[in-house]
Amino acid sequence: MTNEPDFQFHTTACHRIKACSHGGGYSRHRRGWSGARLLCPLITSREAWSGEDLAKPLATRKHMPNRLKLLIVNMANFQIHYWWLVIVSLLIHRLPFFLYSPTEAVTFKKAAMIISYLILFFVLVRNWKIVGFRILLVGALLNFAAIAFNGGLMPVTPEARLSAGMSSIGRSAIGGVLPEGSGILLNSDQTKLWLLTDIVPIDKLGAVCSIGDIIMLVGMIVLLIQIIYRAYPRQHFKAFDPMESKKIDDRERT
Repeated sequence: MTNEPDFQFHTTACHRIKACSHGGGYSRHRRGWSGARLLCPLITSREAWSGEDLAKPLATRKHMPNRLKLLIVNMANFQIHYWWLVIVSLLIHRLPFFLYSPTEAVTFKKAAMIISYLILFFVLVRNWKIVGFRILLVGALLNFAAIAFNGGLMPVTPEARLSAGMSSIGRSAIGGVLPEGSGILLNSDQTKLWLLTDIVPIDKLGAVCSIGDIIMLVGMIVLLIQIIYRAYPRQHFKAFDPMESKKIDDRERT
């Protein structure tokens, strides 16, 4: 016996995904197959691709995991340029504060803060076409302005800390790096661009944040919605069309 029928079936299933699923075709703008190619090895069940079941709307089919697989693969293929630099930026931003005590290497911490923001700006500008990244860029610019005008660290007032339910720090700590984060304790009259600093208390979390942080949170939510919306398979599966499959193969060769 031979496995040729199974191979033929598997190839047909892959063509069906390419030809009929949302996000499964070739696109020069997306520089390659977006989901269908990676999904083909995942779906080899005859029952999942048999007969009349393919003609039904996807929402009414029994094999809902297929739709979830397609969504996950399409989300993984969402094009974000230099996304790995975001991880590098976060490491540069946080590591100095974990490695040294609040009174040590203050100049190094300030330099690391500025460098981390510059790297983040590069990634955000490179992905300017994505709306979520535009919102993130606005929030990051507001935070960077507050940090740059106050010597390289984000100022936090003692009043904002108390409003957030955080532990009280003596007046002698004014001008020093905070023990729990990457900010610096300053009075309101000593702070430049006070409105952009960490003045918003969040008592349930025991933390303070800035207007830029809130805008960046909105940007991350919008980005997540964009990724899910573009990746969600909205079209129904339909019967296999050999001519459509041939057109796709011809485009792939070019």
